[in-house]
Amino acid sequence: MVVGAVIEFPVLIEFGMLGVCVFAFAWCMSAWNLRGLRVSRRMPSQVFAHRRFPLELSLKSQRRWWGHFEIEVEDRLLPRFVDRGMATGFLAPKSELPVSLEARLLKRGRVRGDTVTVGSAFPLGLVSAVHRFDIPSETIVFPRPVIPDAVHAVNDPEAMDEGAEATYEIDRTGEFRGIREFHPGDSLKGIHWSASARAGQLMVREFDRPKPRRFSIVFHSLQPEGAVQWRENFDHALELLTGLLLHARSSGVPVDLTASFLNWDRINVEPQDAISPVLRSLALAKRVTETKADRLLEVLEGLPGGHPVFVVSESSLDHWEELVPAMPRKLICLDTLRMRVAPIVSLLKWGDFLRKPDAA
Repeated sequence: MVVGAVIEFPVLIEFGMLGVCVFAFAWCMSAWNLRGLRVSRRMPSQVFAHRRFPLELSLKSQRRWWGHFEIEVEDRLLPRFVDRGMATGFLAPKSELPVSLEARLLKRGRVRGDTVTVGSAFPLGLVSAVHRFDIPSETIVFPRPVIPDAVHAVNDPEAMDEGAEATYEIDRTGEFRGIREFHPGDSLKGIHWSASARAGQLMVREFDRPKPRRFSIVFHSLQPEGAVQWRENFDHALELLTGLLLHARSSGVPVDLTASFLNWDRINVEPQDAISPVLRSLALAKRVTETKADRLLEVLEGLPGGHPVFVVSESSLDHWEELVPAMPRKLICLDTLRMRVAPIVSLLKWGDFLRKPDAA
């Protein structure tokens, strides 16, 4: 239109005015197409980091007579590499379109509701109108539960039993598992004589090793002066801590947790107790660095009983393992740099400890 006015060519002026009118019409129709839309989101109030969870978006029309065309919905709460929304060619008036997504959140902590955008380029695709809906919500993201590969074996009697020593003696305090062949080192007291007579060889009774009556977890962030510590190591250590807590829960074993980021207060978690409050404290934990081991040693020496103790830290074992005193109990030291464990402990088995999705 401007070029037509400069060179005094009426046809160009008319085409320019027509283009402006078409552009304005497309913009008005695109904005009008989004009027009367409402969006809602449903998601769990508690999830584990890196674990998929259900999320439901619902698009609802409040119009009485005219529908909506070519609508796209995007939830900016979710990371970009997952499916973040939906698209529909037509939404009828007074109707609702729900869509279920599988979402993941990668970082522990408190995640507050983010914006959901609804856009449309109807009718001509020249202009895209966008409406933003702020949906208030809050989700606590627990650390991802992780157990080192070294703890997958379950045949180390020293790892979990109180005061146990390496022995081939049959432990009859556990549940009866069955009968197997006699192996060198098996106790003669465990021989099943009638089964041995039928089989023509020595057979022994086999029992499951009983579960530990209790174990403790002590978490610290001891960092010697001059040592370099990566920020991610603290989160990795919390993942180990979460795995141990869930292992205790799935095994029905009571556990107590003492951590530097909890001001060294001891938290007892019985099998019948809700574990969500403890996991919430891990999700919101902030690192508290110590340069001296005095408080750690005081806590270790003050633990009652003789049950096993897991000592967990994001610092390398090379920095603090020698500081741990010899004690009349089993100490299992864990770090995150090489994911070392000594001795071996049992494989993590855990179920779904989360509540049902709450409406945002």
